[in-house]
Amino acid sequence: MERLAEQFVANLDHDAAIEFFKRANERISQGSKEDPLRYLLCSSLPRMFPSNPWWIREHALGAEESETYVTGGITRYGFADVLIGCTAVEYEKNLTVKTIFDTGYSQVKDYCAGLLNKGVDVERVIGVLSDTVRWYAYRVEVLACDREASLPIRWGRDDLVLQQIDYVDLSIPDEENLLHFERFVNRYFGRLGSLPLTPGALAADFGLQSETSRAYCEGISTLVASALEENPGYAGLIRKLWSGFVESVGGSMGNFERDYPHEFYVVTLAKLIAANIIDADCPLRSCDEIKDILNGDYFVRHAVVNLVEYDYFGWLNEGKYLDQLVPFALDMQRDLMVYDYTSVETTDLFGRLISQMAETDRRILLGQAPTPKWLARKMVDEAFSRLGDARPHLLDMCCGSGIFIVEALRFLLERLGHPDTLSETEIQMLNEAIYGFDVDPLAVLLSKINWIFVLRKYIGGFPKSGVFVPIYHADSLFVRTPVGGGASSESSSYKVFLYDRMVSIPSVLLSSSYRRFYDQFVYKADVLAGSCSQMSSVLTKSDARQQVDAICAELDMNLSRELRESTETCFLELTSALADLRTRNRNGIWPFVLNNAFKPSLTRGQFNGIVSNPPWLALSRLQANPYKDAIVNLAERFGIMPPGSSFLHAEVSSVFFVSSVRDYLSDGGSIACVMPHTILTGRHEEPFRQGKYLNAATPVIFSVDEIWDLPKDTFKAHAAVVFATKGIKSKIDSDVPGLIVHRQTKDEHVTFHYLTNGSATAYSATARHVSRALDVVSFNQGFDGMPRTAVYFNASKQQNGSWTVSSIPRTGDASSFAVSDAKQCKSFTIGSVANIDDAFIFDAVLSKQLMPFMRIDPVKAFLPIKFEAPDQIKLLNDAELRLAGPSNSLLASKILQCTDESGGKFYNGRGGYLEYVDKRRKLTMTISDDAPWRVLYGAGGSNIAATLIEVSEISRPHKLLIDQTLYWRGAQTKQEAMYYVGLLNSTRINDAIKAFQPSGNFGERHIHTLPLGFISEYDPNDERHGAIALATERVMLRLDRMLSDSPSLAELSDPNRGLSSRRKRLKGLLLGLPEFQDLNDACNLVI
Repeated sequence: MERLAEQFVANLDHDAAIEFFKRANERISQGSKEDPLRYLLCSSLPRMFPSNPWWIREHALGAEESETYVTGGITRYGFADVLIGCTAVEYEKNLTVKTIFDTGYSQVKDYCAGLLNKGVDVERVIGVLSDTVRWYAYRVEVLACDREASLPIRWGRDDLVLQQIDYVDLSIPDEENLLHFERFVNRYFGRLGSLPLTPGALAADFGLQSETSRAYCEGISTLVASALEENPGYAGLIRKLWSGFVESVGGSMGNFERDYPHEFYVVTLAKLIAANIIDADCPLRSCDEIKDILNGDYFVRHAVVNLVEYDYFGWLNEGKYLDQLVPFALDMQRDLMVYDYTSVETTDLFGRLISQMAETDRRILLGQAPTPKWLARKMVDEAFSRLGDARPHLLDMCCGSGIFIVEALRFLLERLGHPDTLSETEIQMLNEAIYGFDVDPLAVLLSKINWIFVLRKYIGGFPKSGVFVPIYHADSLFVRTPVGGGASSESSSYKVFLYDRMVSIPSVLLSSSYRRFYDQFVYKADVLAGSCSQMSSVLTKSDARQQVDAICAELDMNLSRELRESTETCFLELTSALADLRTRNRNGIWPFVLNNAFKPSLTRGQFNGIVSNPPWLALSRLQANPYKDAIVNLAERFGIMPPGSSFLHAEVSSVFFVSSVRDYLSDGGSIACVMPHTILTGRHEEPFRQGKYLNAATPVIFSVDEIWDLPKDTFKAHAAVVFATKGIKSKIDSDVPGLIVHRQTKDEHVTFHYLTNGSATAYSATARHVSRALDVVSFNQGFDGMPRTAVYFNASKQQNGSWTVSSIPRTGDASSFAVSDAKQCKSFTIGSVANIDDAFIFDAVLSKQLMPFMRIDPVKAFLPIKFEAPDQIKLLNDAELRLAGPSNSLLASKILQCTDESGGKFYNGRGGYLEYVDKRRKLTMTISDDAPWRVLYGAGGSNIAATLIEVSEISRPHKLLIDQTLYWRGAQTKQEAMYYVGLLNSTRINDAIKAFQPSGNFGERHIHTLPLGFISEYDPNDERHGAIALATERVMLRLDRMLSDSPSLAELSDPNRGLSSRRKRLKGLLLGLPEFQDLNDACNLVI
């Protein structure tokens, strides 16, 4: 990517090229061997491409590059004729001879396999076969491979299929063929237009965490800062709107100075991508062409009227600020030339980018993770199945970057048979098929671009009047807008505040039956305001009456006398306010705000289906502001507010669910929402499961009629899909049909039983008693760090910052406890390896180290992996390890090849290294958690042993490992961590689980998740929880003093001594402490 900004295209000198191809054709016809042909090409390239692009040097330096691959099950070595980055080139002497072609074709497969064995992503690998006159380009497809994933040399020619993607024949070097050759070389050697445009590629190359984006973000941040300083009046207006709506409603925990430029960068990038998608190309564009894209004129010419609007960034896309932005956009366009825009898979291109924004800028209402394509497709297919033959009018009320919109349009195009053209009726049907709302302006733009992306083939057939993409920047709860609070059903008018001007809009104009009237009303008011401000004129009552009459006539509508009078008054107020704001340089954004923010009110009851993934978070995570107060009010009105002090755990997604059913669905309409799994079992969701919404102050009539239990690793937190139908009032305590969803295998049809026990309820497909279904508090199991001799090591820091790593002796060493019980690979050793990079050294906690309430010193571990935000880990290949120093590759190779007592390679028989140590993503979850505290308890033993860790004291971000014999959870505060530790170590909870523990010869054993059904989530506003946290802290302080005052107690923290005897002795000490009795008394009040 970095090189493209410097040398992005190589122009072919046609005279030099004609001379070369004439000589090459002559030599081939004379039977020349391969080497002279290749030498002729290498010596001619600088003359054919006088700008001397970077790949000419690579073409020379990459000659006879060594590659390793598999043939017939045997590892072989060969030399690619040329390797240019991720392009493997094979030259032969005459490709018109079939046997020579077949040989070269097979060798291309070998060398492409060699690139895969080096860890190159298959999407980036290109194979080229040539005799210097005829040029073939291939993309690689990988077949299923039965060799172990952990093998360093895994791929061979038999595992690959080459798909021809280009061919040019210079036997006749005419103008057309020369231009084709120029494109060929730029695309596959210079890599212009050859990379697949995928969500992963966009996030990796242009996400906020990429090297490419940093330079752009810095430059654009400087531009924005300068504009804010130079134009403080308009900047203040934008800042006020942004902080009052985007930040407060979006749940931002960041700041305007950082977030606003970040969004402006991605908005600029997205517009360029949208134009390239429409053109199916990424051409070099002039400054004027770039300006047309950024200000939206380009899209209007393509009949997409509202893709680019004068929004929060409109003032930066005009005048001198646009001139200053163009150089950045030109560089972005050049960097975007690496992608192939002709064959892009239909998907949400921007989901991962949005997820990165949420991580980087802490915009919590942007969502916890993008909805996977497979799940969105499955939900959309079910939504259409429920519609039958009805014309679709769907809504995603929290659309994000638009995955459900993409899948809905995809479904309809498939049903139409992907025709070459669409009729006007079909275009209108698609335009009305699914709407989207979102509070984030960036998400709205990206969603609109995804809408265009799916329909790009048909843009030429859009009506001349243009289409409006039905995706809007609005709060679907409609409790807050950028120009005021939410609508009030008691008021006859709605007061909007445009900077320092107030306008009263008749409430009836904001109802769905007046939607078209309202759009015309705002449009005409803005046009006339522009005229008035330019001519310094004032609109009269008669002028207002004339405009209202014209709208009524155009739409064939009649207004009552009272409504007509209030509408005319409103028209006068609005036009006057907009004209005044124009004269004071406070104009521009208001039509965008008025057209978008009120769409939720204008579309009430208009949809027969909803598919969405609303934001998951408890009210306690929202900042204290009017938006939070409004959500509390909605939850109370709908009857779904948890009682007592647990109200802060009210789930925002449940409010969205009930509110959307009430506001947007027509009777008989169906909703499908991705929800936290706690909707089925969480105690704070009792009012929802008990159907309190049916008889609430604001009743909402619907019935839950289907549930899907999703795989636990679909999102960071366990999730379910809940379906309901509006207008049907079934028995609340009825069982519900549903699915246990599997990604790879067939789904299981099940029944979710409605379980009750007093006031407690739960839905479960497996349990028959509510106490076994409740799983309110979630802990994660640690990772499978096996074999221990290949994971845990002694490590000492060197002066250069690297580490010396050595195997731990099974006896006689302070860390022997980590490997003394090893059952596999007991004799495996690495000896001692110096200069190990700090990136691969982790801090690990094992069960033998865990004592109730006591502190832990971690043992060191080596893992050849890399954490990739927000929640992925990657096994590094040999080349990546070598870049950090050869010792890393050496040590990783030893570990990956470690053998057990039978001589077999341990990881090979268990699916591979990463597949084993990250089984069920347990390692990923352990490393990706970024909470500052950890609560730990042991999976085995007679009594629960729990303690806490402050991560920064013993480790570094994303470097703390927790062994599989422990359960853990993150905690945001010390008080929260103390609460769980106190409960888990209490006598009361240990007594409570005894009846459920299996017994062996030595008493009860196996604790696992038994305690979790007896404790509830920490509530900082619950005085009882605070009392437990305080009592726990006092126990820990007393225990610390005892340990420091009595050296004889030091053995309690020695993990090489017997764990059972140490815990038994500590239990006896604790029972004699008054602080521990106080803790038990506090726990008795909540368990």
